Amino acid sequence: MDATAPWPELAASLVSRAVDRSRATAFSLALTNVQYLDERLLGLLWALADRWGRVSSAGVLLPLPLSHDVLGRLISARRPSVSRTVADLTERGLLRRTPERHWLLIGDPPNLPLPNLRSDG
Repeated sequence: MDATAPWPELAASLVSRAVDRSRATAFSLALTNVQYLDERLLGLLWALADRWGRVSSAGVLLPLPLSHDVLGRLISARRPSVSRTVADLTERGLLRRTPERHWLLIGDPPNLPLPNLRSDG
């Protein structure tokens, strides 16, 4: 850290990024250990909604147009399985896709033992 001593803001930024990366890695590892795909998918979507979601009268809107393929990569699942799980969650009234291809999360987040992704929480 002697190299960054003249620039303490740089050192703080590097440490902050390392902590954020560590949190993201811990979250990903914990998420892949969730047994049921519906819980894994909801866990991911609610974690993303905690960061980027907006509360509305219908639920929590996650304005990220994530495809089933991308979601599958994020939760270690194949796209067809994600598509079936999305259909099941929609039928159960826990999830809905908006016309803008965003996600609407309905109800309460699942109670999963996942680490926090946010550096402020």
